[in-house]
Amino acid sequence: MHLDTANVQHATDAHGNTELTFAISDLLGFELYARFSDLTDRRRYLLGDPDPHVPAELLLTHRANRQLIAEQYDELQRIAGSIKRGWIAPSVLISQLATDPKPDRTAKALREYGRVIETNFILRWAGEPPLRGRSHAQLNKGENANALRRALGHGNRGRVRARDPEQVARQFEARRLGANCVHYWNTKYLALAFTELGQLGIELPDGAIAGVHNAQHEHINLIGYHDINLHAGPRKGNHRPLRLPPELKALLTDTATNRTATNA
Repeated sequence: MHLDTANVQHATDAHGNTELTFAISDLLGFELYARFSDLTDRRRYLLGDPDPHVPAELLLTHRANRQLIAEQYDELQRIAGSIKRGWIAPSVLISQLATDPKPDRTAKALREYGRVIETNFILRWAGEPPLRGRSHAQLNKGENANALRRALGHGNRGRVRARDPEQVARQFEARRLGANCVHYWNTKYLALAFTELGQLGIELPDGAIAGVHNAQHEHINLIGYHDINLHAGPRKGNHRPLRLPPELKALLTDTATNRTATNA
């Protein structure tokens, strides 16, 4: 039922977990990780009649229109193909469908389809703690990236007050450039730190490394003038020395002590 796309997860906060976004994400082959602020109030839908031998299905009191979905499924695939080819922006499509006072049968089918996909996700969300952990981790990464861009635009409280479209675009591009610089700096030194930990004999599980994000900016001075010389790099091509936190020093000391006691 998916287009031929890679399996990609996309996380969204409570404002983006609508039936339309669930439907379009699934048709495009994306897995939507949503955060719910009103989970108990969300309606859950079932295709067909419930199986009396499956207690969970008895809780799904609403029915999705299977016939309408089957009738309009080719049209739903065409919508997904148009989005994939760039003929229409998903945000524009969702905005038009969400505000249309008299939706046609295709729009109604898309919403019915999204209700089924959303229900499946809610059931998985309730029964799979690892899924909730992955969803929160991805959302936190996105929120940290937004916090970085807000911090870079601290002038005028982060608001763009220019009226000229060219000036507005220039300010957004400057903020994006600054954020990319911070991402690059953090990524470079995170890689060096992981390498250093490996040389010290400290192994980190893959899950812990995957949860590290590169949008932290508390260690970067964002105020003042910055002179950027593209021709001058680190001294003799070397990076700045890595700091050794007290916790890591204590861990290395305990490890060395244990090794000495074991050899003795």
